[in-house]
Amino acid sequence: MIAMSSASIVLKKNAPAGTIILNRPERHNALSREMVAAIQQALEDFHAERSVRAVIITGAGDSFCSGTDLQEVADSAADENALEVWRSDVEQLQQLIETMLRFPKPILMAASGWVIGSGLALLLAGDYVIAGESTRLWLPESLRGLSAGLTTPLLVFRGGAGNANRFLYQTDSLSAGRAAELGLVHEVIADNLVWARAQQLAVDLSRGSAQSQCWPNNS
Repeated sequence: MIAMSSASIVLKKNAPAGTIILNRPERHNALSREMVAAIQQALEDFHAERSVRAVIITGAGDSFCSGTDLQEVADSAADENALEVWRSDVEQLQQLIETMLRFPKPILMAASGWVIGSGLALLLAGDYVIAGESTRLWLPESLRGLSAGLTTPLLVFRGGAGNANRFLYQTDSLSAGRAAELGLVHEVIADNLVWARAQQLAVDLSRGSAQSQCWPNNS
């Protein structure tokens, strides 16, 4: 097993899977600019690794991802080019989401705890979602005066327009079990087993044809 880390993520290669661990537990793995760029680079690196047949994305600590780092957004407000900075942030996250949707290897999401806002977009951009029993999905953008512009299309894509409206019009969170009923989550298991289950799924996938599993078939 090969492990590497940066300030915001930890990478592990345990063939046939490569794992990206969101590693800002003190911020509930909020998506900073650095983290988004690091995930993008990690996907490119794992794409080039022939021994990696699937990529697992999981989170350190009690949350999978609490969405955009709002403190970073607030800190940027003092910048005279704040609007350009915020636009760049959105475009960077959109690029990551598009990379995930087009990624030629299966992306397995191993989530537990809170999945909030753009963290939900990240989750839904994966191909297969394994959720711990503690997982809760929440889209509180309307309470914050924000738009769920990246998350909403993925909700429609994965769960249909009706289920997307449920997130947009209601401000309460959704349990892992209910998310599975709506087709947003594929499996619900004990929190301490989500990564192990994803790794086993990667092993199972490695027995099949890489060509038949690659995008667009894996979405």
